[in-house]
Order: sequence, then C-alpha cells, then structure tokens
Amino acid sequence: MAIPNNGTHNTAEEQIGYSDTEAWTFPKGAVLIKQINLGGKRLETRFIVMGNDGNYYYLSYKWNNAQTDAELFTETMYEDVQVDNETVTWQYPSTAE
Repeated sequence: MAIPNNGTHNTAEEQIGYSDTEAWTFPKGAVLIKQINLGGKRLETRFIVMGNDGNYYYLSYKWNNAQTDAELFTETMYEDVQVDNETVTWQYPSTAE
C-alpha cells in the first residue's frame, strides 16, 4: 500500500477512513498492490489506484515465463497454470472487472 504524502505529517489528505461495517475510504493518489503467486512463480500483479477524480482504477499485469517482466492486460484473459500436480485455470481480470 502506498499513501500520498505532501510533506506534512498526518493530514486529512493522507489518511485512510476505517469502518468496522462499511467500506474503507482511501485518499486520492493511494495505491494498493497485490502480488499473486501460484505454483512457485509470479503470475500476476494487481494495482488499485484512487484517482484524483475520486474513482478507483484497476490494472492487472501478467508476468512472462522468464519472470523478468510483466505486461499490462486490459481485457479478460484465461491461462492454465500447473499447481503441484493439478492444472488450474487462472483468470486475469479486465480493467473494467
């Protein structure tokens, strides 16, 4: 998680709104990152970005077989992944999902 910081400690523009029962709120410019590994390899990295317009934007990156680079995907994609002795179909979500 990355929260924007304007150089002044603990301002409203850099705080997360917490609730036990409702969705949390994040400041504009906040980024949440989720790394997904399956079968001992990096599979996907997801970013959720709170835009300056107050909307969330979703990005999904698929790692290459060499594990050296990841490519942005904007459309839904499926891939069969070997996990232990089982084949699992993984879905890379579109930016709209």
